[in-house]
Amino acid sequence: MHVLLENIPWMAFNVFLAVAPIGFGYLALTKKNLVVRLLSGLVWFFFLPNTIYLTTDIIHFLEDAAKTSGLFLAIDLVLYVILIILGVITYIMAVDPFEKLLFKDKSKNERRQNLPFIYILNFFVGFGVVLGRVHRLNSWDIVINTDKVIYYSLETLRSVQLMILVLAFMLLSQVVYMKFRKSVPKVVF
Repeated sequence: MHVLLENIPWMAFNVFLAVAPIGFGYLALTKKNLVVRLLSGLVWFFFLPNTIYLTTDIIHFLEDAAKTSGLFLAIDLVLYVILIILGVITYIMAVDPFEKLLFKDKSKNERRQNLPFIYILNFFVGFGVVLGRVHRLNSWDIVINTDKVIYYSLETLRSVQLMILVLAFMLLSQVVYMKFRKSVPKVVF
């Protein structure tokens, strides 16, 4: 029971961070004021990795398994599965409207030719996940600890192992988006 009580606050906060890009995406796509749109778009971009990041929180389950058992462990596992599902859903809900906006007047073949946009976006998402998971940076560090973000970004770029991890998260994001985007409810902006 103690493990569940410890997990619920940080899980709720991580879900909040994953929902934020959906809200900022909405602002970026619907507001008339250009400054609001640009600032919202930047916040969307920097908070977007928080969505798929939820899938990486499963690593904490192994620690939890050593501390609890039985029914409480089963409940804990259900919470982690829900967290992973929410990561997938929030990621798709945050990216889909932007893809639609970029490709709204294009045929299916033209959309396929513009698929590199999603790959590039997913590269940055993978990069953000590595900055968060490995270097323990947060989305708001881009504003309050810019020098730290630059330092760890350069460290990541210099590390073959971390760049492989970035590419792995990029591929995870790509597969998740392409596989599940039709089954996730759409946000209509």
